[in-house]
Amino acid sequence: MAKQNRIIIRFLIALSVAGIGIAVWENYELRMAHNSEKKHVTQMALRGAYFISTIQQQIDTFNKENSWDDVKTRDSFLIWLAYANESLVGANWSFSHFPSQVSFQDSTNMNDISLWYSDWWGDAVNILGKPGPLTREDKARISQLSNIVSKVDNFYVSLNNNDWDGISAQFAELHTEWEKVKEKQ
Repeated sequence: MAKQNRIIIRFLIALSVAGIGIAVWENYELRMAHNSEKKHVTQMALRGAYFISTIQQQIDTFNKENSWDDVKTRDSFLIWLAYANESLVGANWSFSHFPSQVSFQDSTNMNDISLWYSDWWGDAVNILGKPGPLTREDKARISQLSNIVSKVDNFYVSLNNNDWDGISAQFAELHTEWEKVKEKQ
């Protein structure tokens, strides 16, 4: 009987050790998935910031060079606008599908920015599709995005590759500036 009890005890100890090992492994897998999700969300936000920053720089360059009336410039710019829209929609999707990684406020900010950009983008596409030179009002409407982004200190430029806090703060500031413009309209 004692020998049988020892076998049962050893079996239970081995089963417990295996259970602990499985639990540790599952915890490790869960943390790796959590880190992967966080990296994905951060990368999507950085991609959106990159395209917004690039568009702002292009608008400033086109305004300086007064090159809005060049058809090739307009066509090239339309492609960049589409990339920016795609990246913001992707970031917005990521923010809403990984709620454990993003605060409600960050998700709301990205949703608003994505929608506001889409509205601006629709106007910009219509303006850039017009034949002939752009009017002063057309240029002002397109330049509105640059004016908003320029109010955010070092937007995108100062970010590290996986700096969630930095990108979150910059999008919050961009949201605030864009909201001010929307309130005036």
